[in-house]
Amino acid sequence: MEFLRAATRNKFQLNFPTTLPGGTQVWVCAAWINARQQSGPMGVPMSTNLQGGGVTQQPAELRIAA
Repeated sequence: MEFLRAATRNKFQLNFPTTLPGGTQVWVCAAWINARQQSGPMGVPMSTNLQGGGVTQQPAELRIAA
């Protein structure tokens, strides 16, 4: 488990490293933190799978139809 970041809004974007392949399962869990930096109870962990992944470019091949 790794702490990713703190946020000051209830909506924000998570950015994952591009080195993670498409289909990697990630889990997200959140908790409210008050002005005294005291956290509330953890929320229910939610999982999802990352889409996409790296794009590999291969040289194009042209073939002549016979």
